[in-house]
Amino acid sequence: MVRSSSTTAMLLAVTTVVVLSSGCNQRPVTPAATDVFIGEVPGMACPMVTLTLWLDHRQGRYRLREQPLPAQDCQTLHEQGSWLLQHYSESGLPLAAPVYQLTSDDNARHRYLISEQADQLRIADEQGQAFWAPWNLTLTRQ
Repeated sequence: MVRSSSTTAMLLAVTTVVVLSSGCNQRPVTPAATDVFIGEVPGMACPMVTLTLWLDHRQGRYRLREQPLPAQDCQTLHEQGSWLLQHYSESGLPLAAPVYQLTSDDNARHRYLISEQADQLRIADEQGQAFWAPWNLTLTRQ
């Protein structure tokens, strides 16, 4: 098929306009700088607490608050530190689900949370393994 130079120029102009206009109003998709997860779970110093976890993706830091449910005579606990996301076990095998390892600033406490679903974290044991419990262990992304 033979095209004239004016037809080719017009096709090039239309293609350029379509390509440029399709990206003009689009913004790059970037993850949130901080994720927030909340859940009512057993607490460290109180039977049940509202646990709020903030994960800062830019600095690899976390803040955690354990706030007692109403009618409990307990104090609110605060903790902060660094976190990392593990995809492999210590032996190098892939994990069934990514595990967040939280290490408090004083290095006195390690917490593990399993990311079994995109919008939920589940509290894990001291080795980062899931375990059965008769109560809720899930934090939900807000």
